Amino acid sequence: MPPTDLCVMIVEDDALLAMHLSAMLSEQGYRVLGPFTSLRPALAALEAGMPDAAVLDIDLNGVMSFPISDALAGANVPFLWLSGSSRSMLPERHRGHPFLPKTVEPQALLSAVAQLLNRK
Repeated sequence: MPPTDLCVMIVEDDALLAMHLSAMLSEQGYRVLGPFTSLRPALAALEAGMPDAAVLDIDLNGVMSFPISDALAGANVPFLWLSGSSRSMLPERHRGHPFLPKTVEPQALLSAVAQLLNRK
């Protein structure tokens, strides 16, 4: 089980999925920042302090989450994409980050988050 001082940010516009992700990560011992369903509150949270890692949806109700990914990348915070959108929607600068489809199995997501934190 990870130490509880590791914080994972969740940015996801599907409220049910966001709650599920939050519960799943919390059960594994992570502190969860969010979940955030839109750009502005997520960016405000990043101004207050950076998480250790993040799980990002690409499309937040028609608004791309790239300002969030730019802020995370600028602070060297590892993140992954969890999206129903195509990877081709990503700007070139963010295509190297792990990408998981929204139909991902919970264990695969937890494993991907652990890998992000191990790289840090």
